[in-house]
Amino acid sequence: MFICFRPAWAQEKAYTYEVKEVGGSPTCTQLQQGDATKGGALRIEVTLPPGSTLESASLIKDKTSSVVAFPPQGMTQPVGGGTLAVLTLERQRFGDLTPAFLQLQVNTAGAVSPPFNCKTAAGDPVAFFDKEGPATPTSASAPLDGRALQYWLAQGPTLKTTLLGQLKALDGRERLLLVHLPSGAVAAPMENSVAEGQWIQVAFLLPSTETLIPKVTSKNCEAVNTFRRKEEAAPDEDAKQGKPDENPQGSLKSDEFKLVPVEQMFRCGAGSLSYEIHPLPGYVGKGQDNGTAVATGTQSSPQVDVFKTRVRPRYHLAATAMLGFDTATSHRFETDPSDILQEVKDREGLSVYVGAVWMIGGVDYEAMETQNYFLNLFAAVKPTSPTEDAVVGLALTPTGSLSLALGLSLHKNTRLTNGYAVGDSFTGDGDIPTEKTWKGVRPGLFLGLAIDSNILDALTKRFQPAK
Repeated sequence: MFICFRPAWAQEKAYTYEVKEVGGSPTCTQLQQGDATKGGALRIEVTLPPGSTLESASLIKDKTSSVVAFPPQGMTQPVGGGTLAVLTLERQRFGDLTPAFLQLQVNTAGAVSPPFNCKTAAGDPVAFFDKEGPATPTSASAPLDGRALQYWLAQGPTLKTTLLGQLKALDGRERLLLVHLPSGAVAAPMENSVAEGQWIQVAFLLPSTETLIPKVTSKNCEAVNTFRRKEEAAPDEDAKQGKPDENPQGSLKSDEFKLVPVEQMFRCGAGSLSYEIHPLPGYVGKGQDNGTAVATGTQSSPQVDVFKTRVRPRYHLAATAMLGFDTATSHRFETDPSDILQEVKDREGLSVYVGAVWMIGGVDYEAMETQNYFLNLFAAVKPTSPTEDAVVGLALTPTGSLSLALGLSLHKNTRLTNGYAVGDSFTGDGDIPTEKTWKGVRPGLFLGLAIDSNILDALTKRFQPAK
């Protein structure tokens, strides 16, 4: 058992928690509700069982589930065989005021417990900070981030063009930059998703005098599917890191920023992408996100921002159905009233074909590229005679999955057998003897409307509002 309480000298009533082992797992219940902290820092004293230490301590915001970790310097472990540990957290680090749970991990004889929440007896979160005073972060990096963002908005196109050109000169690859400010916050504007298979490079906007590099770890995403069909819709080495300038913004001029690539480039399959951002300690600020990003922390990293975004699927193959006009000539044989064999020629005319369309290079229906409108090869057959009538060509696609099919139709030729020829007298019984052959194949021009099996996804993603 250990108890969390405030020292007797504090003016506000202390928060007190009790942790017990229940069924082999630690549980923590609040015994006394403290006064909301009005000062600049939160202080919690934790009495641990003898021989135990705090592995981690965090505040978990109830509404957003974002994690605000107590930094290593805010976790004072018991000394000299004692049992008292002290937690401190600056108010500005907590960010927007909202009730939160205290979450702990305890290390006892080398065994680390899973994270567990300290709640009230009713299971409710706790308001650790009062509404008085600043409710938003005012960390030292905030002015630097603001200046960096202003510089980015003015000089971003030039910085991106220069860096992308330098990287392409090394390996010839096109890349998408995901840019972060010195604190790790997103450098707006940034797209809310990336395309499957697109090469991605994370970069930081840092003061030009900075010589150290932040790091990005634990890049998590799906493997790239290099040939996606409709039915499939579905840790790196650390960079060098150290302590930056004590006052990085003190000698900084408003135009002295540089764009620095961080870690290896990577690419992802459809689904979600996330990675951990480790800003340099002097630039730590409030974690921000491009959809979902939460601040976490460990004893070895004062702050970790988890960046998350969506990866859009890229399709390569789909089933297709086509209805259109076929100009090919069909041949059949019949007899006149005198039983003389005659050849009759007709147009194939209105025809239905089914088959597959290959989107060369893949298509992202939310961000179609120029080649996606015309570089789509199809092959199809008549469902009533799949071994005798086929068509191949290009699908011209003004919008995803709806195409104008333009192609060459190929049909088996019909010819007389058993020694008969046009003009002969037919003396046999039953049907005129004929055969189908690819010799003398009958070509034609096919023009029609094609709809492929991605139609629902294509229309939904084409017209849905941006997320």
